[in-house]
Amino acid sequence: MSGSQVTPLRKAIALAFAFVVLAYGGWSFRHVFNGPEIVLETPYDGESVPGKVAIKGFARDAVETSIDGRTLYVDGQGRFEEEIVLPKGPAIITLYAKDRFGREATREVRLYAQ
Repeated sequence: MSGSQVTPLRKAIALAFAFVVLAYGGWSFRHVFNGPEIVLETPYDGESVPGKVAIKGFARDAVETSIDGRTLYVDGQGRFEEEIVLPKGPAIITLYAKDRFGREATREVRLYAQ
């Protein structure tokens, strides 16, 4: 048996290594495929709220964010918190995010202001 001969064990190890490298690469670059995401922590959709409400959550993979057309500022981890005043009655708040590839995401929250 010569040293340059490829054994089935070596082939299996090389295949397993290649699979791990490809899987890790896919996981690392998942944001390239998924686009931006808006996660809202509070308030909940359909909730009754006082006239002044805090909108809290985070935006993943977003370079541009807004709330009802106004710029929404996020920190380094993508977290945001914005207080808004609502008139009495039903209201719809629209959150918007755009990633660096131009893909967009929106999230609407329906509230009832007391």
